[in-house]
Amino acid sequence: MSRRVATGLAILFLGGILMAASVQPPPGKRMPPPGATATSSGTRVISPVALVTWIATYGNDGVHALDLIVLWRGSPGWFSRGSGSGTSSGGSMASFHSTIRYGGLELQLEFESKTRIAQIQGKPVQLHDNNVILVDDVDVTGGPSVVGTLRVDPSLPIADNGYPRIEAVLRRSEEIVSFLRCDARMPDARAQALIDSVCAQVLGK
Repeated sequence: MSRRVATGLAILFLGGILMAASVQPPPGKRMPPPGATATSSGTRVISPVALVTWIATYGNDGVHALDLIVLWRGSPGWFSRGSGSGTSSGGSMASFHSTIRYGGLELQLEFESKTRIAQIQGKPVQLHDNNVILVDDVDVTGGPSVVGTLRVDPSLPIADNGYPRIEAVLRRSEEIVSFLRCDARMPDARAQALIDSVCAQVLGK
C-alpha cells in the first residue's frame, strides 16, 4: 500500500472516531419518573493526546450532574492506530463498567457511586469528593497509570440537540486544559485539522 493511500485511510479512520459521538442518536426525551434518576455516559476523542469518558446522572427535570470524568492520555494520535474502535458499557445506578477499545488498546473502567471508588485496569482509585481521574501513558508498556484526581463543578450543560457539552466542563479547570495538551501535534497535518476543531471547543474559541 502506498504511503498516500495509507495516510488517507488513517485520516478517514480518525474522522470516523471524531464523528462517532455526533452521528449517534441524541439522548432520548423520556425522563425518569419524579424522585428517580437515570444514568448516561459517553467516550470520545477530546484532544491530540486524549479520550474523555464521562458518567452523569439526571432526574425528571432533565438536569444532568457529572459523577465521573476519566481522561485517557497517551502519545499524539494513539487512539487512531490499529483498526476499529468502540465502547461497551453497562451497569446500574450503583455501579458502572466500561470497556474502551481504541488504538489497538483495551481500557477498563469500573465505578461504584456510593463508595466513590473507581477502578482503572483493575486498580482501585479512591475519589472521595473528587470527580475527575487523570490517566497517563495509556500506550506505554506497563501503562496506563493514574497520575491524579481533582474536582470540577459537576453541572453538565446539554446542547439544544440533546448532546452533553463535555467541553464546557473540561475548560473549567486549568489543570485539565493543561493535561489535554491541545498544543501537541498529530503525525499528519490533515488529521491535526480535525483535532484542532475539537480543541477549539474545549478552549472556548
